[in-house]
Amino acid sequence: MDNDKIAKNRIDEVEPLLKCYRRCLDDATSLSSRVSEARLKELAKDSSVTILKANKRILGAFFSTSLWKERLYPDGLSYREEDDLLSSFPHVGERIIYLDFLFLDPSFKGKGKGKDLLLTLLHRYEDSSFFLLLKEGDNIPFFAKNGFYPIRETKHGTLFVRPYQKQGICSDPRF
Repeated sequence: MDNDKIAKNRIDEVEPLLKCYRRCLDDATSLSSRVSEARLKELAKDSSVTILKANKRILGAFFSTSLWKERLYPDGLSYREEDDLLSSFPHVGERIIYLDFLFLDPSFKGKGKGKDLLLTLLHRYEDSSFFLLLKEGDNIPFFAKNGFYPIRETKHGTLFVRPYQKQGICSDPRF
């Protein structure tokens, strides 16, 4: 990441962020573009979006939240359904982060910029599991290559998970 900078967006970056997003809408494989422009604008005004910039140009962005139940199941989720979902992957009580969206300017695909964005998220919440909802046409191979795999079909797409993975000397499952 030569001159690249990853940080929360500033209020004066709302319009450049929206321009980057509009460029991504023309290319369905620009990672996961699961956000309406109105919602993106609202999140950006709150400086809630993490952006990737190079030389003052926004190359991509993501937004994640720990409110995964509200985002995935706005109508509610029973305890039984939640237990069923959490038992479908290795989960032992760690925090779950929902990757709401991640997009990258199509002209920077294949240059490691999308991976830089994703790694920022994974390092920020290294003691967490991750959920991601993808639809047909999203860049599923990118996420599969980075440890996400499908666990469930929903009415809005396929739910992918990247379970928490212990690192270091205690990563041996016997501990």
